[in-house]
Amino acid sequence: MVPAPRDPEGDHRRGMDRDKLKFAFWLVGSCGVLAVTLAVIDFYVDPASGANLSGIIDMLKLVATTALGFVFGRSLGKGDH
Repeated sequence: MVPAPRDPEGDHRRGMDRDKLKFAFWLVGSCGVLAVTLAVIDFYVDPASGANLSGIIDMLKLVATTALGFVFGRSLGKGDH
């Protein structure tokens, strides 16, 4: 049996795709943990103090949703583009 020739460019592309997915998963997890933490803080902080964190929480949800879209788009996509 003859071994298949190595494809360094393909190996690099697959490595970069794997690293992008790892970062996207990390970003989703970080945003989730941070959003939950800020929601708990926002729940216990006196509203009269002016600390309204709902805008920041909404921004974190937007970033996490965008990263999830990237993850599902990359994971479910078939073939090379």
